[in-house]
Parts: sequence; structure tokens; C-alpha cells
Amino acid sequence: MAEEQTAVLIIRAWVEPHPSSPLRATVRRTTDVAAGFDGTLNFTDAEAVAQVVRTWLRDVEARGHPRAVGQ
Repeated sequence: MAEEQTAVLIIRAWVEPHPSSPLRATVRRTTDVAAGFDGTLNFTDAEAVAQVVRTWLRDVEARGHPRAVGQ
């Protein structure tokens, strides 16, 4: 049986009274809970947060499909 690996992504988002960029978000992520979080990222742009989520999902998927020897 293959060993299960758990990935976690936490997004905390809120709005501040700022005239041009009120959105604030912090992102913590890991593709291996046993190794801990990769740090905290801070954003003021929704598209940047979305890009981090897309990248994290690709990384999770890649970890679930190990390459065969020689690939």
C-alpha cells in the first residue's frame, strides 16, 4: 500500500480601508504536512492568490504521481 501524504493550504483573507488595494490575504501551504509549512506569503491581489493556489494544486498532483525510474 502506498504511503498517504497530506497537503494543506490555508488562506486567510480580509479587507482593510485602503483606497486602491483593500484586499489582504496570507497563504500558508505545504505538500507534505510532515515537513511543515513552507512559510507565509502575503498578498493584496486576488489573482496572485489564485496563482499560488493553482501552483500548489499542480504540486500536490505531481507528488501523487511519482515518475518511474529513468523518466
